Amino acid sequence: MRRCVGLLRWLFVIGLVFGALFAGPAERIAAGLDPLAAWVELGPGGVALARAVVQGPLCPPLVVDGRSQPMRVHAAPSAAFPVLVCEGEVSAGATAASVDNIALPLPKAKPDRIVLVGDTGCRVSVFEGKTQLQACNDPVAWPAAAVAASA
Repeated sequence: MRRCVGLLRWLFVIGLVFGALFAGPAERIAAGLDPLAAWVELGPGGVALARAVVQGPLCPPLVVDGRSQPMRVHAAPSAAFPVLVCEGEVSAGATAASVDNIALPLPKAKPDRIVLVGDTGCRVSVFEGKTQLQACNDPVAWPAAAVAASA
């Protein structure tokens, strides 16, 4: 019986992998395989790290200079943050990187400017029994997107 359960688990995993490889765009979105967001950040020692947030159970591959490499789980889903955060290292000197055909901007070897933006996020608070909501979709009331875009 244990062998059957183990075999069924492996068949399920193999099915997920093949389904991800051969799924069309609609199926990929429905399965949570397309990244919700992808970016590059500098990690310890100045190493460029590609990150991707997905709703599905698997990390998408990272393509660096035309070569595909697996991404590892950076943060597993939780009750508070029900998505998978994946991470992969971008080699120094790389000229191109992408996650699921999303081109990622790479850091310059010698940056000529640095921008630091701080934002505490959209606020929802309760004060004296009343819920106060910030107009997060109003670019005048919360211009975080405009400030980031201008950078």
